[in-house]
Amino acid sequence: MTSQSSLSGPLRHIGAQDALQLSPSIYGYVRVQRQMERMFKFMRWRRWFLIVSKGYMYIFKSEYSIKPRKIMHLNDYMKLMRLDSKELEQHGRVKWGFKILPHEEYNMIPAFACVSDEDRRRWMRCLRLELSSANDAESPPYPEDVTIEEEYVYLETSVAQKRPPAPVPGKKPRPPAPSPVPASTSVPNNTSNSDGDEDYTSINEEELDNIQKPKKNVPKYKPAPPTEEKIKMSPQHDVLTKEMYEFNGSNRDEVQRLLEDKPDGTFLVRKARNTDNQVLSIEIDCQLKEFKINELDGKVTIDSSLYFPTVEKLLIHYTKNNLPNKNTKLTQGCFFTKKPGYVNERL
Repeated sequence: MTSQSSLSGPLRHIGAQDALQLSPSIYGYVRVQRQMERMFKFMRWRRWFLIVSKGYMYIFKSEYSIKPRKIMHLNDYMKLMRLDSKELEQHGRVKWGFKILPHEEYNMIPAFACVSDEDRRRWMRCLRLELSSANDAESPPYPEDVTIEEEYVYLETSVAQKRPPAPVPGKKPRPPAPSPVPASTSVPNNTSNSDGDEDYTSINEEELDNIQKPKKNVPKYKPAPPTEEKIKMSPQHDVLTKEMYEFNGSNRDEVQRLLEDKPDGTFLVRKARNTDNQVLSIEIDCQLKEFKINELDGKVTIDSSLYFPTVEKLLIHYTKNNLPNKNTKLTQGCFFTKKPGYVNERL
């Protein structure tokens, strides 16, 4: 493994297959702690396709994604560390995790989890070289014939930073502190007529008229409550139509292609291949999950527990409630053009 020269800037619109042509240091699927995993500590981390190349880490949803979901500039980071036993115990469902510590405290600390300890060391070796290259720092020679713990001592050493970190958007530098006012050594002569007015400054009436008076507290305008007609037309009361989710076919591979690169919770309803039933297909954790829609006595269900008069009612219910045995709700129909009343949850 050799370190590569850094790019002048990230390739924000590059696809995963094109990024693989850049001779990356390392690539593959790794579990990543994202926003949902930080909110729900015992949620299993989702798998993402990572490519490390020329000072940047590109995080894709899959190896066929057309653009990265997130790009990390390794110039902003200085050190690799394993997740300790306390951190692993808090997360509960990950093993062999590691994190990348930033130069600045306000930066978020990204965390990852591998399939084995050997795989974790493989990723940390490549990232250690990339951190040195991105920070223009010399990397000490890689130790040979050492124990695993001695290897981790090398991998967890900090990288000396020789270049300033990349600027953080929206964060402005603090203004310099005002210099202290020197004490006056002379006392001005008082020209007032009274000895009791020595601590006050005399102001003419003309100057008082020119002073801007404070504005009165005007109550903010409160819009009138919406009428019944407006409520019916508002987006949160839109009806879920078949055009938003119905797929006229039964090909599972085609469904998987349609849902690929869509946000988690994106769904459609396809025909079953061998019966007249329908199947609810949904993107969860970068994978296609499906629920068979069964019909009984004119009502439909996906878990034989809750029954609904129509498929539309069933879908609307699961936009507000988790799917059976899943920590995920439906978010948007695969073919919708206007946001319905449920949340379009993106990373």
